[in-house]
Amino acid sequence: MSFLLLLIVRAVGAPSLRVASVVLFGLSIIYMLACTAAATGPDSAAMALVVSLVLFGTLTFLGSSLPRNDDLSSWGAPLMITLTATILVMLLNLFARVAWLDLAVAVAVIVLFSFFVVYDVVRFTKHCSGDDCCLDGTVNLWLDFAKIGRAH
Repeated sequence: MSFLLLLIVRAVGAPSLRVASVVLFGLSIIYMLACTAAATGPDSAAMALVVSLVLFGTLTFLGSSLPRNDDLSSWGAPLMITLTATILVMLLNLFARVAWLDLAVAVAVIVLFSFFVVYDVVRFTKHCSGDDCCLDGTVNLWLDFAKIGRAH
C-alpha cells in the first residue's frame, strides 16, 4: 500500500517528496507492527520492532558516517547473488522442512539485509540528488527494514 501511495505522490508532484516519504515510511512501520502483533502477540511484536529499529538505526549511522571517498558500489553484485542463493535455499526448505535450516535462513536474511542497509544508505546519501533519487532510496531502505523486521 505504501508503494502505491509513493507512486501517487510522485505522479502528483508533491512539493517535498522527502516529507511524504518519511510519513509513508512511518505509516508502513506502524502497519507492519500491527500485523506482527496480530500474528504473534504484542510482546514479541514490540521486541521485534525495538531490535529492528536499533539494528536499522545503527547500520544507517554506520553507512552515513563512512568517509565520502568510500565507494561501496562493488557490493551490489555479491549482495544480489547472495540474495538469490538465500531465496533458493528458502524454496528448497519449503519442501524439505529442516528445522535448523529455518534458523540459518533467518540469520542469513538479517545479515544480508544489514549489508543491504549500509549499501543503500551509502548509495542514497553519497551518490544521489533530486526527488527521484529520494523516492528510490526511501523504497529501498523501507524494503531493507521490512525484511530485517520480518526475519525476527
